[in-house]
Amino acid sequence: MIQDFSFWLFLAVAVPTFWLVPQTYRNRLLGFAGCAYLVWRYPHSMTGMLVVAAFVFLLSSYSTNGGHKRASFLLSLFTVLAYLFYFKYFAQIADFGDIRGFENIVLPIGISYFSFKLIHLIIEVKRENLPALTLDRYANFLFLVPIFTSGPITRYDNMATHQEASFRWALATDGLTRIVYGLIKKFVLAAGVLILINKLTSHGGVAFFIDNLASIETWKIWAFLVLSYFLVYFDFSAYSDIAIGASRLFGFRVIENFNFPFLAPDIGNHWKRWHISLSTWCQTYIYLPMIGLTRNPYIAVLASFTVMGLWHAGSWNFLLWGWYNAFGVMVFQYWSQFRRRRRFTWGQTGPLSYTKYVLTFLFFSGSFAFSSTHGIASAYDAIRLLAHAFALPLPALS
Repeated sequence: MIQDFSFWLFLAVAVPTFWLVPQTYRNRLLGFAGCAYLVWRYPHSMTGMLVVAAFVFLLSSYSTNGGHKRASFLLSLFTVLAYLFYFKYFAQIADFGDIRGFENIVLPIGISYFSFKLIHLIIEVKRENLPALTLDRYANFLFLVPIFTSGPITRYDNMATHQEASFRWALATDGLTRIVYGLIKKFVLAAGVLILINKLTSHGGVAFFIDNLASIETWKIWAFLVLSYFLVYFDFSAYSDIAIGASRLFGFRVIENFNFPFLAPDIGNHWKRWHISLSTWCQTYIYLPMIGLTRNPYIAVLASFTVMGLWHAGSWNFLLWGWYNAFGVMVFQYWSQFRRRRRFTWGQTGPLSYTKYVLTFLFFSGSFAFSSTHGIASAYDAIRLLAHAFALPLPALS
C-alpha cells in the first residue's frame, strides 16, 4: 500500500481534516473515510469484509445488551472462521484434492489481520472485557487505513483507550519520524539487501539455489538465509513503522511489532521481539487456553506455531516453518528447565555467553528455508535447502 500514491494522498487529506472537525465527529468521520477509501481501493476484498464485520457487530451488540451470549459467540466465531477458511485455505485444499471449480477464489487483501482482530473482539466480548462497543470505534479498529493490509494486529480495547483527544505537535513529530524510519528501511536497507540476494543467486532467487543445489557451497546457503532474514525484517518492520507512525498522526498508539529480534539471546525471547502482535495474539488465544486444557507446554507451543504457520499461508512450507520454530522453542523450554533443576551455569557468563545470540540468530535464519520457498518450491525442496546448509545433501525428487 505504501507504494500507492493514493495512500499518501489519503493521509495528506484525512489527517488535517480529522483534527479540524469537532472531537465528537472525528472517529466517525475517520471510520467512514477509511471504509470509503478501502472500498474504492479494494472493492472485491471489502465487499465480503463489510458483510462479515456488520454481522459480527450486530451479534456482539446484541450480546452486550443482554442477548444470548453463548449463541452470539458461537455464531460470530463460526462466521469469521468459515470466511477465513473459505478464502485462505479452501482453494488449496480443493487443488490438493483435485476438486474442480474453485481455481479462481481470490484471496481478500488483509484477510488474516481482519480475521484475527475479529476473533479477538468476539472472545473478549464474551468475556465482557471490552469498553463500550461503538460503531465508530469498531470501524477504526477494523478498517483504519494505515494498519489494514499489514498490521499490526491491534486490540479493540487498546484502540479505544489509547487515543489522543487533542492535537499536539509532538504527536505529529513522533508520527512523521516513525514514517521516515520506515521509508529508510523499505527503500534503502531492504533494497540494499535485495541487491545482495540477487547477486548471490544470479538474479534467480531461491529457485536458482533449488535448481543448482548440488553445486552450491554451504556458505552461500547460509548467506542467503541470513540475507533473507534481514530482507524480511527490514521490509516487514518498515511497513509496521509506517503503519504505527501514520496511526499516530490520528492520535492512535498502536502496538509495536518488532524490537530488534536479531539481538535476542534465545528463541523464546526472539518471539517476544518478532511479529509481536501475532505472537502475543497466539499466546493469549492459543497457548494459554491449550495450557489450561492439556497442562502441557509443549502441546501448547506446537498448537501456537501451527496457527502462526497457517496464519501466513495454507501451505506445507509455512506449516513446516511453524513446526521448525515450535521445535526450537520446545528445545529451549526443556533446556531451561534442565538447567534450573541441575543449577547448571556453565556458559552463562563470560565470552561463551555471547554464543547464544549467534545460535539464536542462525536458528531463526534457518526458518527462511521454508518461508522463502513458499509458492516457489515444494516443502521437500525447502527441507533439502536447509539440509544442504548443514552439508547433508538430500536427493531431488524426479
